[in-house]
Parts: sequence; C-alpha cells; structure tokens
Amino acid sequence: MKFSYLTLGENRWPGFKRDDVKYYDDYLKLARELDKLDYMTLWTGEHHFAHVAAVSSPTVLLSAIAAQTERIRLATAVNVLPFHHPVRYAEDLATLDVISGGRAQIGAGVGYAKGEFDGFEIDMSEARRRTREVLTIARSALDTGKFGVSGEFFKTLPHLELVPAPIQQPFPTYVALSGSWETVEWAAQNNHNLITGSQSPATTKKSLPKTIQVFQEIRQDAGHEIGKVAVPFFTLCSTDEDRIEREFERMVDYWRHLSEDLDATLPPHLAYWADLKETFAGLTVEQLHNRQTAFGRPEKLIELFLNVAASGVDEICIESFYGPQDIDEAIENAKFLREEVIPYVDERFGGPKYGWDPQQRKIVLQKDATNKKDGIEIPEPPAVED
Repeated sequence: MKFSYLTLGENRWPGFKRDDVKYYDDYLKLARELDKLDYMTLWTGEHHFAHVAAVSSPTVLLSAIAAQTERIRLATAVNVLPFHHPVRYAEDLATLDVISGGRAQIGAGVGYAKGEFDGFEIDMSEARRRTREVLTIARSALDTGKFGVSGEFFKTLPHLELVPAPIQQPFPTYVALSGSWETVEWAAQNNHNLITGSQSPATTKKSLPKTIQVFQEIRQDAGHEIGKVAVPFFTLCSTDEDRIEREFERMVDYWRHLSEDLDATLPPHLAYWADLKETFAGLTVEQLHNRQTAFGRPEKLIELFLNVAASGVDEICIESFYGPQDIDEAIENAKFLREEVIPYVDERFGGPKYGWDPQQRKIVLQKDATNKKDGIEIPEPPAVED
C-alpha cells in the first residue's frame, strides 16, 4: 500500500473565505511539498457554482502542478463526467499526461449536487448513463488513439484520432464508489480501478474487505488483471490529544455544512446522497469517531492503516487541507505523517505488502514486514464473510 493526498478544493466557509489567487498559490505550495515528501498521487476534486469549492477546472490546475513538480502523480477525485464531452475530456487528459511525463490518471464520478446539474442544464436522471458513456468513449480513445465508440448521448467518428497520444498505456482509470453496489460490478467488468466514497461501506451494506474481494473476483472472472483500490481518509496525526478532539469537532461542522449541498429530490440512483443529508446534519463527535476519519497519535494511525492495508487497499488518500484549514497546518500534518506513520505502512519505505492471490482468491500478506512500532503487529488479512 502507498500513501497519496486528496483535497477537494474547498475555499469558502461560513465566516471564512480565502482570496482565490491566494488559494491557488497555497494549492501549488502544497503540491510542491507533497512532491518532496514522496506522496504518490495528488487527487483534486471538481465542483461548480458551489458554496465551498474553488476548483472548477481540475485538469487546468493539475497542468500547473505538473510544471512545478517532478514525481507526484496527478489525478482527479473526481471529474463529474456528466458535465464533460468525451472528445474534449480525452484530449485534456492526454495533454496532461504528455506534459507531466506520464503522471496523469482519471478519477471519474457521477456527481450529486443538484445545483451543478441545473447550471449545466443536465438532467440528473441521466447522470449515471452519461458518466459511463463519457468514460467508455474517452478511455477507448486514450487506450487506442482513436475515437469511434458511439452511445446514447454522443456519437464519435471512427476516423478521428486522439491528439496528442498519451504516454501511458493503458491509461489508469478509477471509478468512484459512493453508494451503489452496481458501480463495483461495472467498474470491475470494464477494467477500471476503484476509489471509494467516504460513506460507501455504509451505503453499499458491505464491508470494505468484502467489497475489495468481490471486486477482484469479478475482474479475475472477466479476464482482467488485478485492480487497484484507493480509499480517502480525513487525517490528523498529532501527539496533542486536545488538538485531536478539536479536529473531531471541526469535522462535525464540516459534514454539517457540506450536507447543505444534498437535495431530497435526487433521482433514485442517487437517492443515497439525500439519505445521508439527515445523518450528516445530526452528526456528533462520538459518531464521527467510528467513521472514515484518521485522527490520532502516530501509533493509533499506524495500527489503523495496517488494518486498512490488510483488507486489500492499495492506496490511502489522506485529506488534511479542507474547510478553513490553514495551508501551513496542512503541510505540517503531511510532514509529520510522512515521518511518524508512513514508513511503517507504505511498501515503498519498508512497510508490509498485501496483494490479491488469484489461486486462493483472497488478499494475502506477500512478504514479512520489517518495521514495527510500539508493539504494533502486522495483521493478517481479515476473513471475509459472504
């Protein structure tokens, strides 16, 4: 497993607003620091007209980051594909891949904010179908160099070539899982990787280990190679217990504020977002302790992430630049995590390596880990119940 960084581009908050120019300067500063710290990927979100988000054009932002970094991979988490034309989308990603030296990857999602769909004049009932069609056409062009796949909303001509041609073959693609189990099946069958939404285990009614096992089984049965799974965690690593509790309180405010974007009139295939609105609005600190957050001392986070790795996750995407978070605070947190936690978990620095065994059809520990800290043992992969 490896560590990456995810931030959704939030810039506006009740009683707080960064200047947009300053915000993008901060974003680039964060990217440069993450590159030096050997975080594997920087994932950035896409939102429009929103009361919190500033990143409406993540591919443009990632292009600027590509020019100022050397190693870190550049990903979207996620592009809201109903708002994109597949030809333009494939061209943008191919260009990013070329100018970054082969560091681009797709994170694709359906979207959930009704105000955004209204702004683009897109019917939300079409969101899932549009997402799959855009991704199918764009991914085919990125992998073959030609368009020509036709669908319900777009018809592309087979003689059209993708210019420029991307460096990476095949092009790395992740599909966001937020609440529909059908997404797991579709992504696996169509040779996409998976990035979970923060509440996906609750809304799909399946545990993370079970989700990953079935995902890999479907891929294997479809004749694909082992897929990758990325999971985001809001993260604070600190030895200050009071600061940790304050962060839980700030996270409660964060979820309550974001719940304002969730609309009760969503179509059936997105209805789980509306169901989450009431949960987020009434969230307490006590409930948050059991959700997808990673706040705590280094030894606690090492144990948590080792168990996440044992479930078959390939990539942890930490989130610590959100809401009214100060950029220097976020960078400090990323550095402390890199020093005190990551070396004991990330396989690039001696941590354990788990992987899918196609014969046993389960996650296995592929080699003994040499790093341990404060008596924490390397866990065996969990048994998965049907």
